[in-house]
Amino acid sequence: MAPRWKYSRWQPDTSVEIGCLQATAARSLVPHFHNEVQLVSVRRGWRRFSTPAEVFHVCEGVILMLPAGMPHASSASARSSVTNVYLPADHAAVCVRARPQLIRSPNARKPEDILDAIGSLKIRDTPNEHDETWMAMRDLVAGTDARIADLASQLEYSTDGFIRAFRSNVGITPAAYRLAHRLTVARKCLRSGEAPVDAAYDAAFADQSHLGRSFVRAYGTTPAAYRSAFL
Repeated sequence: MAPRWKYSRWQPDTSVEIGCLQATAARSLVPHFHNEVQLVSVRRGWRRFSTPAEVFHVCEGVILMLPAGMPHASSASARSSVTNVYLPADHAAVCVRARPQLIRSPNARKPEDILDAIGSLKIRDTPNEHDETWMAMRDLVAGTDARIADLASQLEYSTDGFIRAFRSNVGITPAAYRLAHRLTVARKCLRSGEAPVDAAYDAAFADQSHLGRSFVRAYGTTPAAYRSAFL
């Protein structure tokens, strides 16, 4: 069986979530995103992230910061140890970050060390006009159940042209982004204690099984296991 991610609240600050992986076999996750800023610290092995900006190779002694809402897929070495820290997008440690960043920090292994390393950065970058246009496109796709063809027509694209443009700028297709958005909704519901069957309904999945399959592929654990970590 593929190694599973384990998630929990960080007790010093319960608005912060921690994800840990101790893998003895390769583990890949399909494209998804988080509404939180994601900080990735590799303690052993390596992890590779494909983002709309570029591909990032994260090894020991390096932290990757992924902005909130940025789609990414990941893969890892067969033997790897990884800690992810998920921060609210308005957390003081991350300020305003629009693009991924690699930070060298050889001693950052614990969550508090990772936060210290990130908080010491003075760099701030804000979305430019192009970024803001495609953020609006993402919100449009996620915020409606309208057919992609109808959205494309509304925006004066052909269907294929809109899919190509969206994938080029956002990193995944509109349909994949809509699924990823529904997973973030389900994840929030589970974190608040909802049963998986209710989270599936609230996030507009066909049924609990559909949510379960999609959740494992994106987050590396089951909805029930994720929920239990926050009870």
